[in-house]
Amino acid sequence: MHIIEFLRQELPRVLSRERYHHTLGVLSVAVSLGERFALDLPSLELAALAHDLDRERSPTELLALAGEWMIPVTAREVSAPVLLHGPVAAERLRREHHLSDEAVLQAVRHHTLGHPCFAEPRHRVGQALFVADFCEPGRPGLDAELQKRILALTDLSAMVREVIAATREIFGALEEPTEQLYARLE
Repeated sequence: MHIIEFLRQELPRVLSRERYHHTLGVLSVAVSLGERFALDLPSLELAALAHDLDRERSPTELLALAGEWMIPVTAREVSAPVLLHGPVAAERLRREHHLSDEAVLQAVRHHTLGHPCFAEPRHRVGQALFVADFCEPGRPGLDAELQKRILALTDLSAMVREVIAATREIFGALEEPTEQLYARLE
């Protein structure tokens, strides 16, 4: 069975209804972006479906899987293990589904905070997933006008920068990889 079909069958079973609907919303936005910017749609579909595969695992489970799979863990991730859901999901795709597409793996791994590698042309799937996750219409607290403004931009990198700027406005100081991505897209 192809991994996309597997995820389409598995996600409704393993995710809460709310998380599954979020995933479908991210998929819809991501595919729309992929069509607009001529991205690899199967890769984008896979990344969007898999991005929150491990989001509902407990902090203990995420830390245990990171340790078992030798995923490097930062001090920030120790204090907020939910940040590990992307790296754990990416490693699960690599180990359990033998996925070797680095663009998809990096997109899933870094979809929460972004990463400087997203500034590289080969990581535009990561950019699209980053934007889609932020702009998903069902996201609680998302200002509809902000979402429209971001999605109306005509450049994917500009969308990423706008997501980062909006996130900075909401949360203040951002994590180092996010700031590095912002700087690389200037």
